[in-house]
Amino acid sequence: MRVSIVAAVILGVASVGVAAAQPSGPLERGIRLYDKKDYLTATVELKRVIDRETGDDAANVQRAEFFLGKALFLTQLTVPALATFERIAHNDQHAWREPSIKWIAVALDLLPDVGSGVFAGYDPAAADRPVVDPKVRDAFRYHRGAHLARSGGPGGAEMLAQIGDASEYRARAALVLAELRFGARDTHGGHAELQVAARDPRFADDAARILLRWARTLELGDRTRDALAGLGPHGALVHIETARLGVERKGAQLAGVSHDGFAAIAVAARCTVGGSFASAVASTDRVLAKLRELDDHVEVYEAVHRMPRDPAIAFALADRPVREAIGFVDELERELALVSRLDRAWQTTPIASEVLQELTVQLSVARADAGKLIAQRLDGLRADLAPLAAFGATPLAGQLALPDAVCRAPAIA
Repeated sequence: MRVSIVAAVILGVASVGVAAAQPSGPLERGIRLYDKKDYLTATVELKRVIDRETGDDAANVQRAEFFLGKALFLTQLTVPALATFERIAHNDQHAWREPSIKWIAVALDLLPDVGSGVFAGYDPAAADRPVVDPKVRDAFRYHRGAHLARSGGPGGAEMLAQIGDASEYRARAALVLAELRFGARDTHGGHAELQVAARDPRFADDAARILLRWARTLELGDRTRDALAGLGPHGALVHIETARLGVERKGAQLAGVSHDGFAAIAVAARCTVGGSFASAVASTDRVLAKLRELDDHVEVYEAVHRMPRDPAIAFALADRPVREAIGFVDELERELALVSRLDRAWQTTPIASEVLQELTVQLSVARADAGKLIAQRLDGLRADLAPLAAFGATPLAGQLALPDAVCRAPAIA
């Protein structure tokens, strides 16, 4: 899907009929360099036009902004490219606002899903206009619909429901729709959406997490086991929670333990050579004690990022918001490293300074955001350790039967 969208965008760029004065030399050079695929040098000329150094009129400046976004994207500087297209999107009078839709869609598709609201200001019908390639429409519907749904805006569910079952975005849309259905106390509709999401192995554990979070609110009770089974064989969390329900029926006292906390320790016990529930609790407690000494969220992020892979910590941080937040930090670090390897002469230009500033500021915020989420998840895990230690001391801990498949979960594999 990602490759096909990129191809559609590059090959299907629409022209915009806008009355403009004769373009300046720098603008003509910038477009010519872009056409020759010298995207890096093109950004220098286009930036001069945008900075009003060339005497170009407003229409030509808007054209330069659009081509700058494209050039940055094709240089693999996706975050600065998206920032450029966002500025275009926020200007209702921008001549290149609708042609930017396809570039925004593919940029969002290549970045971790951190809930961008860039499409919120567009007319919902924009996805159906001729300028939007059919391959991009579902991307628009997903990103716009998910943002509206999560922010409580109207029309989000309706837009997500337009995404067909064969779409690459259907599973992700289903996760958002499930939350909306459960919130409306539509248990059947919510479970049906989770079944759709769980067919994609990437989102099976996310579907199980949503179900388990809502199970108590919706008073599913004994129906939880059947609801979990209905999500299919993919993902570790279905197996772990089914095993948990089994030992709880035998008298295990786990009512106050979070699903992720139990799963983290269960996975560590099952997937560590010579591991046991008690040893997994003790090992996790030692790791969390070291992290507790850190002062701020950035330090927490960096410490977790550097530490050797720990099954319990990895599974505790495997939920989708944490994954996407960490992935966004990784992408920003990749793009900063790319900037440092680009042409030395280019690195001295105003566009390079702007790109560097954009990436640096976003990285600082992203590390803090990721660290905050990590700290919250680890605080929850820490609160679960005492009851989990008590459970580990009982014979029932040895009866917790987990298949080998849980050790192949993406979070710990």
